[in-house]
Amino acid sequence: MASSSRVARVLLVDDDIAEISAVKRVLSREGHQTVLATSIADALALADQERPVVAIVAAACESGGGLELARRLLAEDAELRLPVLLLGEPGDDAFGAVAIPRPLDPATLAAELGIALGSVEPEPPVARLPLEALSGGSPQATTSAAQARATEVRRAAAEALQRRAEDLRRERAEPAGWLESPSRPPPPPEPEDRPGFEPSPPTAPPDVAAQRQADHELLVAEIDAELDRLTREASDRGTPPGSEGRWPEPLLPEDAADEIARRAEEEADRRRAEAEARAAAAGAETAQPAEPERIAEDLRRAEAGRLEAEQSHLLDVAEAERHAAVSRPLEPLAPPRHLASGAPAVDDVTGLPEPELADPPPELAAGTLAEAPMPRLLALAARGSLTGRIDFGTAAPRSVYFEDGRVVGATSGAPSERVEEVALRLGMLTREQHRQAVPAATGLSTRRAALRLLESGFLKPDELTPLVRRRTEEVLFALCGEVAGPFRYAAARVPAEERIALARPTLPLAVEGVRRRWMEPRLAPLLGDASTLLAPAPRAPSAAELGLSPAEVRLAALADGLRSLDEILAGSPLDPLATRQLLAALVTVGALVPRFQGGPARLPAARAIDLGRLREKLDQVRRADYFTILGLSRHSTPYEVREAGERLLAEFDPDRFHGLREPGLRDKLEEVRRVVAEARHVLADGSLRAEYVEGLGS
Repeated sequence: MASSSRVARVLLVDDDIAEISAVKRVLSREGHQTVLATSIADALALADQERPVVAIVAAACESGGGLELARRLLAEDAELRLPVLLLGEPGDDAFGAVAIPRPLDPATLAAELGIALGSVEPEPPVARLPLEALSGGSPQATTSAAQARATEVRRAAAEALQRRAEDLRRERAEPAGWLESPSRPPPPPEPEDRPGFEPSPPTAPPDVAAQRQADHELLVAEIDAELDRLTREASDRGTPPGSEGRWPEPLLPEDAADEIARRAEEEADRRRAEAEARAAAAGAETAQPAEPERIAEDLRRAEAGRLEAEQSHLLDVAEAERHAAVSRPLEPLAPPRHLASGAPAVDDVTGLPEPELADPPPELAAGTLAEAPMPRLLALAARGSLTGRIDFGTAAPRSVYFEDGRVVGATSGAPSERVEEVALRLGMLTREQHRQAVPAATGLSTRRAALRLLESGFLKPDELTPLVRRRTEEVLFALCGEVAGPFRYAAARVPAEERIALARPTLPLAVEGVRRRWMEPRLAPLLGDASTLLAPAPRAPSAAELGLSPAEVRLAALADGLRSLDEILAGSPLDPLATRQLLAALVTVGALVPRFQGGPARLPAARAIDLGRLREKLDQVRRADYFTILGLSRHSTPYEVREAGERLLAEFDPDRFHGLREPGLRDKLEEVRRVVAEARHVLADGSLRAEYVEGLGS
């Protein structure tokens, strides 16, 4: 393979992530510095900033926009005039770009790049030789060369896959590692005394050896691209809590390596048989044998087809695993190992023992969000100066990190809580920018994903930190809206790539979570009915610690333990829903306590009070005068008489006593209502009232 000795800065433009990664590896092996661009706009900006000396442009980039970019870079009057290598067919309009057809041949790319840089002279056409001349003149030699080449390719593929499997195992032990594919140095030469070592085949003529090397480079690039896609698919699924980073069985890299190596061996055997059959047919018909270039092209296409089928199979397996994980019922989280067994916690990244952390309050060790909602957990964490991580087994797994009671990071497996999704909702990204950002940010940590948006020119520098803060708060508020799901504490420090200093302390975040996510169905059980009395709690946090506005401070002052909830609502400077939300938040974080809570829980006591009043009124109607029964003085007006009568008739309405068990309840109610109606009729009429008063006097 021709290699360029001059090291250069190369602009690489392609919107296909897999293809751009494969080409980048070829350039890296040549020692070049690569400047990547996934859009035409990025390419023009990087060409001006980085000043590359040559450009490699995919013709199909942005639906054919790569051709127009190549013309602009090659124009005589262009300010950024560059030599251009065009990946793919340029069409009928030749405009000076050097076309490199696909599938990509690394040897051709390196040779054309060397010519463009001026470090390699164009090679003259190579005379085509019959197959017999290249292989020694016999069909057996042809078969031997094909078999030797297949053996070499199979061994190289297996070794490349095993190296990639080791990288993936190391990345599983270091979660931050699977976000980006590690760069690997070329493998050391194999010692000849290694068990199972197969000697290299005899040196072939120069053009056959170059073709062999090109095929080897292409195979390695395609295998690396395939396994990179597999890594991204696995990281997209995330790791469920409690699985300790294990990969699903169908996606183990070792199994994939063995399977691909086995299929490569079967493919090599099939090719050997086809070569023997072609050689025999050529000898029988005295026809010219196939040219080495055509044989190499057939082998390359077969290898590309096999890799494509293998990739499709692995992606199908990954998709099936994803659907199975979504449909699998959620199981309660087990207690943390260091709490259940007393074993020290181990850092997931370094593998070293975590520093000793104080045990959390019992309510934070483990439980469910139905028992302790997220705003209460935040308040407990702030009060107990919690340091560590709380994992939540909700439909989308989430984790929140604390240091000295403050939230310092959060992770989430919910697609809607990814950085690019939050940026789109906030209007920081256009839909086209969002489309480009999704594949680039997939699998990255919060801060790295936001940095990728900044590097792509989608964000302004002063928007980076606010976006990361807002995304972290979105995770917290989403947890405030959850009504069920287990949680557990883990003694773990926040990863450096997820650390963020939020603008608001923990208690204001808890209050804000109630404001944003709690509605009437969640407020009623906590506040009760209009008769509830709320009072300040002992050692309650101050209004400044809670982050209350002046209007909210005035509302909190109304909850003094003497006013009922309906009085507080009447005097509140906020609307009724906002008032009830703030009161519920203050109860949740421990700033208010119910001194007396009305509602369904108080119903038995209320029913007993109603029955006692009925018995008292029944005794009264049997022995007292009409004025006493209605609760009026002898100087009351007819209006007061009618108002008192209506009030008593409503109080002793049979519907209010429905479901109560009391002997003769209906008869007692009818007797009371009959006497009350009679008293109202007599005292409201002037003449009847005068006669009744005269009778009382005698």
